[in-house]
Amino acid sequence: MTLQEKFFEKNTNVILAMLLPAFFVYLKSLQFGFTLMDEQWLIVQNTDLLKDSLALKSAFFKSITGLYYRPLLLFSVFIDYKIGRLSPVIYHFTNLAFHLLSVYLLFRFLSLNKVAKTLSFCLALLFSVHPVLLHAVAWVPGRNDSMLCVFTLASLNFLSRYLNEKNNRLLFFQILFFVAALLTKETALILPLVFSAAYFLQKKIQSKAFIVLLGIWLSMAFSFIVLRKSIVEVPPPNQLAFFEVLQNFISAMLLYLGKTIFPIQHSVLPLLKNASLVPGFAALFVVFLFFLKPGIKDKKLAVFGLLMFGSLLALPLWFSASKNGAEHYEHRIYSAMPGLFLFLSQLKLNIQSKWFLPLFVCVFSLFSFRTFTRLDIYKNKESFVTAGVKESAGYYLFLFQKSEFLYARNSYDSALVYLDQAIEMRQDKAQMYSNRGSIYYNKGLYAKAEVDFSNAIALSPVLDYRYTINRCYSYLMLYETEKALKDYTSLQQCCVALIPKELVVEMNNQLSVLIQSIDKQIEADSTQAALYFKRGTLLVSLARQEDALQDFKMACALEPGNTLYQRAYSVNDQKTKK
Repeated sequence: MTLQEKFFEKNTNVILAMLLPAFFVYLKSLQFGFTLMDEQWLIVQNTDLLKDSLALKSAFFKSITGLYYRPLLLFSVFIDYKIGRLSPVIYHFTNLAFHLLSVYLLFRFLSLNKVAKTLSFCLALLFSVHPVLLHAVAWVPGRNDSMLCVFTLASLNFLSRYLNEKNNRLLFFQILFFVAALLTKETALILPLVFSAAYFLQKKIQSKAFIVLLGIWLSMAFSFIVLRKSIVEVPPPNQLAFFEVLQNFISAMLLYLGKTIFPIQHSVLPLLKNASLVPGFAALFVVFLFFLKPGIKDKKLAVFGLLMFGSLLALPLWFSASKNGAEHYEHRIYSAMPGLFLFLSQLKLNIQSKWFLPLFVCVFSLFSFRTFTRLDIYKNKESFVTAGVKESAGYYLFLFQKSEFLYARNSYDSALVYLDQAIEMRQDKAQMYSNRGSIYYNKGLYAKAEVDFSNAIALSPVLDYRYTINRCYSYLMLYETEKALKDYTSLQQCCVALIPKELVVEMNNQLSVLIQSIDKQIEADSTQAALYFKRGTLLVSLARQEDALQDFKMACALEPGNTLYQRAYSVNDQKTKK
């Protein structure tokens, strides 16, 4: 027995040798924190649901942000929260565990499709450290696709065994994992097509049995669609022309294909406008060449692999292409990658050649190094945002978040550069105007600050007291006391307890100065009813009701026909009596 045969004879040796490299490559991710992206609404800001005793029920009967029905994703987050609360280490550990499980299941998937164990082992190793899969492993919400991959491969593996052994217990588990895939991500709706292709590939049971199987798969998919529709209110699609959507779809498919064959152009948020399609066309050309030289061992298996790769990418890609055609997250490729590796397993490569091992070690080392070094961009919020600014130029959110980090360090000029770019891209975000207003305020540019706070107030769908407080401060710094008083009055009416003490003091000081100015005007000309009314209004703001009442009374005496003065006197007279 050769050394190679001895190695593969013990499953423990194979599993450890297959999983340990990826474990050590990703080990430092266990020390990483959360990013400012989806972890916030899924975990950090979702603790009221996660700590609820009915959280498990909610996971299966509530949507995620009103758009997605993915109960098993929520279930996994719920378990993590119960174990580690908001400690990121448990969430990253779970992500790594799903990834390692996917690696092992890929090895089994290739082996069940009659790929030699040595080649299956090598391909599983490459999968384990492939740089394009980094986003699904290091980014906590990316587990949605590694979970989908686990359930998809498990379902395919049980299907393969069922077709060979015709054991109904295996069929039960095949259907169970298919349902789990559906409850993980909507992409699983395409799996009946993949299962059907797998059946015709092996074709070891009668066609009548296939019709029964197809009926079961389609009924499960239809039931999921009905269930999802009852929970998720699907928004109307964007009004994009069909050929525009098709162009976006093809471009995105080329983008993904390029990243799998040539691990370059990686991004935390890939945008089509920032990416070149040259690697995609080159990858397509390489795939075509593979069919010619070195050639294909089993064309049916190779085509099945490409079908699996393309179909599992099709739904998420079409969704993005029809939505806005721009964003194509790398974690979406995770569940499709086993199909490409099945295709690669069918190349007529001589794994006994003296060149195979050095070439494999070279590619594996390159992938490992690339993944290990790039991993650091997921280390914390700022590293992720910095990578987003660099890799996703044109996406306003990263620019906005970068400006917030700089603002926290009092680097106002640098923060302003990023924020100006973000606002130029998206002029409908109230918070960005408010943030820029705060920068202007700290730089002493109070007039510009007031304009931005006013824009924030106008854009905010509901009253945000923070914007009003900030504009009130700006008015006071410009000594526009009367405008400040309007904001101050609205704050007193809606949220008096939230008014900062410093604002109250400054408001009272400026009101006192303004009243003193009116006092002098009245001394110069005591016949002006408007002056008494104005001073009375200011005195009300200072809670000097009796003095205000006397001024309103005087204004009414000077202009007895003025209903505004009469009303002010009547209202304040009642308040004084109370």
